[in-house]
Amino acid sequence: AIMDAFGNYQWVNEGFTKLYGYTFDEYVAAKGANIIKANAHSDFLEAFIECLGSRKPVIYSSQGETKAGKRIWVQTTLTPAYNKDGSIKKLVIIDTDITKIKEAEEEIQQQKEEIKQQNEELKSQRDYLEDVNKELEKLSIVARETDNSVIIADNEGYIEWVNEGFVKLWGFTKDEYIKKKGNNILAHKNNKHVSDLINDCLENKHSVVYVFPSSNKYGNSIWIQTTLTPILNSSQQIVKLVAIEAEITDIKEAEEEIRQQNEEIKQQNEEISSQRDSLDFMYNELNQQNEL
Repeated sequence: AIMDAFGNYQWVNEGFTKLYGYTFDEYVAAKGANIIKANAHSDFLEAFIECLGSRKPVIYSSQGETKAGKRIWVQTTLTPAYNKDGSIKKLVIIDTDITKIKEAEEEIQQQKEEIKQQNEELKSQRDYLEDVNKELEKLSIVARETDNSVIIADNEGYIEWVNEGFVKLWGFTKDEYIKKKGNNILAHKNNKHVSDLINDCLENKHSVVYVFPSSNKYGNSIWIQTTLTPILNSSQQIVKLVAIEAEITDIKEAEEEIRQQNEEIKQQNEEISSQRDSLDFMYNELNQQNEL
């Protein structure tokens, strides 16, 4: 397109019509004869001012719209033409459709962003795995060295692994325990309270604590407190069960002793109350005799 020094259109070529869909007359009728009024894009106004001020060609990119309403990217070269006295005579605009280039740039940029995001995710996963490995190492030490029994079972409660604390607590090795007491840690059907807690753990997928009486390898009666924890996968399905068992026989015996003492104190209080009632009756009788 060719314009005068004030930005008024004077002529456009056939390429203009191919690019934008407008003939010269259609464009002037739709957008106006002056490019400054027709194009409010900030990049164009800056380029126009720079071109007039520097008296040199200026190149810029902007989004435009065709007659059919299609959005396109255009690279514009704005070049001044001079009179013999050095004043600007004409302005020549050459527009090039760079939509495909821009789309490719956006696609590349999007791919870069995706790669960047993937790298960040990989770094995050690596950091997470390092933290997990550290925690697993700590847990491995705890599980191996603790006096408490640690049992790992599948999602149905069948024993897969036990620690050394298991042998210390029960006296049985894993194989001996399975042979003597069975292979499933959820087999508490004879204890409704414990059975209800286990069902709660499996249905609501959270840890539960329960206490039950049992006996070790040597026939000694023991009380066991168990913390049963479900391990979930990414789909929130139970894949493992972890049972941590602690012997609380001493605590139970102390509780029983306290219960018996409470019973004795209760009985003594009842006897004292009965004696107090007898004394009140005798006191009232004496008062009546004294009045007589």
